[in-house]
Amino acid sequence: MTEDLGKRFVVAGGGLVAAFGNRDDAIAQYHAMTAANLDVELQEMSISLWERARRELAASHPDLTIVDITRGEQL
Repeated sequence: MTEDLGKRFVVAGGGLVAAFGNRDDAIAQYHAMTAANLDVELQEMSISLWERARRELAASHPDLTIVDITRGEQL
């Protein structure tokens, strides 16, 4: 899948926050988490907003697993 430049598609639920560069991958993760009976949210945001949100989440919720697939991080 090609990356949607300038956007991140963020899936959050069950102690995981994952950012993807394209909507299709994020939707696949959303469905996998929903199938696992997790309460899941999918948000589209700018890269700058994602970077700020990631920093704030990491600081305020150190128990969360936060990954950015676009940086090569893995689930």
